[in-house]
Amino acid sequence: MILCDVNNFRLTDPINNAEKKYFKQGINISKLKLQHNKFIKVLHKNNINPIIIKSDANCPEQVFVRDVAFKID
Repeated sequence: MILCDVNNFRLTDPINNAEKKYFKQGINISKLKLQHNKFIKVLHKNNINPIIIKSDANCPEQVFVRDVAFKID
C-alpha cells in the first residue's frame, strides 16, 4: 500500500457538495494529521506496512481515504 503524507493538504475549488461544506468551514489540519496517523497505526496493527511518499505541494488534494485501494496476493 502506498500513501501520501498530509503535509501539503489544502482544499482547492470544491467539486461536490461535501467539498463545498468543508471549503466553507475549513479543514482542521491538526485533526486531519491525527486521523491520518491513526489510519496508519490501524494498518500496522493488521500487518500492513504502507509506503509513505512525500506529498506534492502542486497536488494539495491527493490524500483521501476514499481513494485507498488494497492489493492482496
